[in-house]
Amino acid sequence: SDDKGEYIWIHSAAMDQSYPVLIQRAKDQSKPRPILYMLAGLDAGYGPASWQVATDAQKFLGAKDVNVAFIIGGKSSYYADWIRPDPKIGVNKWKTYLTEEIPPLLNEVFDSNGVNAIAGISTSGTTVLALAIAAPTLYRSVAAYSGCAQISDPIGHEAAKVIANWNYGADIDNMYGAYPNPMWAANDPYVNAEKLRGLNIYVSSGLGL
Repeated sequence: SDDKGEYIWIHSAAMDQSYPVLIQRAKDQSKPRPILYMLAGLDAGYGPASWQVATDAQKFLGAKDVNVAFIIGGKSSYYADWIRPDPKIGVNKWKTYLTEEIPPLLNEVFDSNGVNAIAGISTSGTTVLALAIAAPTLYRSVAAYSGCAQISDPIGHEAAKVIANWNYGADIDNMYGAYPNPMWAANDPYVNAEKLRGLNIYVSSGLGL
């Protein structure tokens, strides 16, 4: 632990591996507070595509009455449940990990009030929208920064393919199958946007392009 938070390790039964989570407690802990889940970009919190390095999110949120969980691990995974292991990045069951495995544990760690929100940057700007659809009662708010919501059209799929392979050599066919497998559309936040109705949603792109 340090003055910017505390690292805890959580074991994922779905992936049979343990991963660190950087937790930052609410400024005022006199009563239960919400949890904000923060997902990193391609390097999964280990490098520059993370909230900790690329932004002042920790400092900003440190003055707020909200508990924050910075998720670490899952390079090039899009934080999805992949249909099969990838030779380069292994077993990925991140949707299960984030929506089923860690929420009950973090509720206890933080003494949460049961209100959750989730935010993602870059590749996880895609994922947070998909997770809010997959777990409709888990989050009250979702924020996507510089993500690509449309992954089942040819351009969106090609972008995901290039990005997943870019630094870590992952084969995107191992995520939802060879394009245009119906799983791509089933997990496309743009196609399924109606299922986001009722949530507080914030979508942003730095250049507005």
